[in-house]
Amino acid sequence: MLDDRALLAFGMGQCHSMALALQRATGGALVGLTEQQTPFDHVLVRIGEARLIDVGGARPAAELTASGGRLTDIDADTVVALSTDHGWEPPQPDLAALWTDAVLGAVERGDPHREPTCFTYDFALDGILDIHVEWSYVDTGERLTAFGRRPGDATGRWVRCGVHSIKPDASGLRIIDFAPGAFRRHSRRMEELLRASSDAVMARFLEAADQQQPLRVP
Repeated sequence: MLDDRALLAFGMGQCHSMALALQRATGGALVGLTEQQTPFDHVLVRIGEARLIDVGGARPAAELTASGGRLTDIDADTVVALSTDHGWEPPQPDLAALWTDAVLGAVERGDPHREPTCFTYDFALDGILDIHVEWSYVDTGERLTAFGRRPGDATGRWVRCGVHSIKPDASGLRIIDFAPGAFRRHSRRMEELLRASSDAVMARFLEAADQQQPLRVP
């Protein structure tokens, strides 16, 4: 199923697997997107002159570069090197290929590009801050990050003001379930922790020492 789990799995940790599978299916060119990480934040496939596809479907290239992203044509050897040289998980294009028919069907129908619906969680903290929670970008999804902004300040910057780690299980593994229910449970637990320490959260916000911005601004 092309559900939230698939969108997150092949949109974050295994985007390179999906790109290899889509390249096989379409004959398109592999493209690396660089926004905040080196060498790439994301890997996609170019079809036609100015469209890129990934697990979410098709988008114009200009949409990905509008906020400063840089696109680089790459090859399969570069994708393999992401694992050997940069710590990415080994690609599994044969597994990703189980979803390519659904992805390409959406592209053929002209469906809009899809983003996961369970990726963010928002609430007001005691009238002092608006809080936006998302899976942390810099920690490869192993914890949630909370960003705060003054209520009603539509142009203010979001400031990182809290994190909530996903604890390892008995075998030492972090089991991260991207289903909507699991994400909400983690986020509500984080909300409880932030409400219990609202003074400390506000202090971190005022210090504004960490200017990391949300991956997906509300």
